[in-house]
Amino acid sequence: MATGPLHHNELWETLVATAILGTERRPFIQLSAGGALGAALEALDASQGERALLEAAALVSAYRRAGTVPEVCAAQPGAPESPDDDLPVCSPRAVAHLLAMLNGTHSVVLPEWLSALAAAGKRAPPSVLPEILEAGRTRSALRPLIRAVSGARGRWLAAQNPDWEYAAGAAAPAILADPAAVNAVWQTGSSAARRALLDTMRSVAPDSGRALLESTWADERAEDRVAFLQCMETGLSMADEPFLEGALDNRSKEVRTAAAGLLARLPEARLVHRMIARLAPLLRRVPPERSWLPGLMQERAGSIDMTLPEMCDRAMVRDGVDTRESDGASPKERAQWLHQMLRGVPPAHWCACWNAAPADLIAAAARSKWRDTILPAWIYAAWNTRDADWAEVLLRLDPSHTELLPLLSVERQEALLLDLLAEGEGLPGLRRVTGLLRQTRHTWRPHFARAVLAAVRKQISNPLLPIDYGVHGALTDVALRLPPDLLPEIVRDWRGLAMHEQWQGAIDRLLATLQFRSDMLQALRD
Repeated sequence: MATGPLHHNELWETLVATAILGTERRPFIQLSAGGALGAALEALDASQGERALLEAAALVSAYRRAGTVPEVCAAQPGAPESPDDDLPVCSPRAVAHLLAMLNGTHSVVLPEWLSALAAAGKRAPPSVLPEILEAGRTRSALRPLIRAVSGARGRWLAAQNPDWEYAAGAAAPAILADPAAVNAVWQTGSSAARRALLDTMRSVAPDSGRALLESTWADERAEDRVAFLQCMETGLSMADEPFLEGALDNRSKEVRTAAAGLLARLPEARLVHRMIARLAPLLRRVPPERSWLPGLMQERAGSIDMTLPEMCDRAMVRDGVDTRESDGASPKERAQWLHQMLRGVPPAHWCACWNAAPADLIAAAARSKWRDTILPAWIYAAWNTRDADWAEVLLRLDPSHTELLPLLSVERQEALLLDLLAEGEGLPGLRRVTGLLRQTRHTWRPHFARAVLAAVRKQISNPLLPIDYGVHGALTDVALRLPPDLLPEIVRDWRGLAMHEQWQGAIDRLLATLQFRSDMLQALRD
C-alpha cells in the first residue's frame, strides 16, 4: 500500500528503520514523494524486497546530498537592519589567505593575520564574517582580534547568535556615549555581553565601570562576580581598593580569592599592609658573613630564615589564606599559610625592607632550607604584580617559569634569551630556552632571529647528536616569530645542509610557513 507524500528526511528515516528491522519483520512498502524523486520511487518494484529497499536508499541518499532550496523566512518584526561599515575592506588576495587558514592550512598564522588587518585599519568582508566569528567561539584568545576587524556589520551579526555574543556591539566604545544603552545592556544583557561592556568601560573610564558593577553587586551570582572581578584588572588603582576590600567579606571563596589577588597588586592596599604585619616577625634575612683567616678572606653565604605561624585566624582566612584547621595544624600546613601570605605582598617590598636587590634576595632564598616555600610564593607575587625586575632574575635562576617572560619588554626578553643561549653553549643552551622561545609573541629582531637559527643549525648539522624533540616541536613556533624579510637569507644558508630526514621535514614546514606569512602580509598591505 502506498504511503502519503513524505519529506525526504522522513523517507530516509523510514528506510533506515526498515533496514534495521529487516524486510522479513518490516516488509518494504511503496514510498511516495513529490517531484522527480517521487516518480523514481514509484518506478521501483516493491515485491523485490531487499533489492527495492537498497535502490530506494540510493535514490533518497543522492537526493539528500544534492541539497534543497531553503525556505524564505519573513523578516522578524522590529529586527534592526545591518549598519554600514566605514572601514575599507581587505583585498580578495588577503581573503584567500584567510580562507586557507580557516580551512586548516597554516591555521596557526591566523592571529597574525587578524592583528595585521587591524593595524592596517581594514575589516574583513561580510562573506567571511560567519567563519571568523565561529573561530572565536572555540578559540577565546582570538576574540579581541576578531572584534577589532569585524566592523559594524560583524558586531550586528554577532548580536544575532548567542554563540557570538563576545563580538556583539555592546562592547563597542561608542555605546559609552549613550547612558540608556549602557543601562539596557547591563540590566538585561547576557553574562558575556555585560562582561564585554565592563571590559570596555574599565579601559576607557575605570571609575564608571566600577560604579556600574557596584550598582548591582549585591544581586550578582558568585560566578558572575568572579568574572566581573577579572575585568577590574584593567585600569586597576587605589580608587578600586574600598570596593575590593568589601569583596573580601563575600561568602564565596572564589570571589574572596579573586579580590585578594587584585588587592595584592596595590602596594598601599590595607590587605598588603596586614600581610606585611603578619610576616614581619616570621621572616628574617641572614646576611652574608665574612671571616678572616691568615692570608685569606672567606664569605659565608647569606640566607633567609623563617618561623612558622602558630595559627590561622578568621582575619587571615578573609584575606585569602586557605586553611582546614585553626590551630594544631601540621608543619606542612603552617608552611602553606606562610606561603599564601607571601603571595599577597608585592616582592618589591622586600627589597625596600632589607635594602637589597632582587638578585641578592632570590639567591638567599635559593640557599634557604625554606626555598620550596619562599621561591614559589615570590614567583607568583612577581607575576601577579607584573614586576619585570623580579621576573628577569627568577627566569635567570630557573627558565622553566615561562609565564614570567611576557612581563619583560621585547628588548629585555631578547637580551635575556641571548644570555641564556650563550651560557648553555649549543644544544644545552637551546634546550634551556625552548620553552621561553615558544612564549614570545612578537616578531623577532633580525640579530636575535639569526642567533636562534644558528643554535638550531648547530644542533641539526651534528649527526652525532640525537634528535631533540622539544627543539623539533618548537620550530613551529619559531616559524611564527622569524621576520619574513629574512626568508631569502634563510633559504640561502640552509640550502644543501645535510640533516636527518625528520629535521628536513620540520625545516621544510618552517620555510613554507615563513613564505606563507610573507605573502600574507604583502597581501594585507595591498
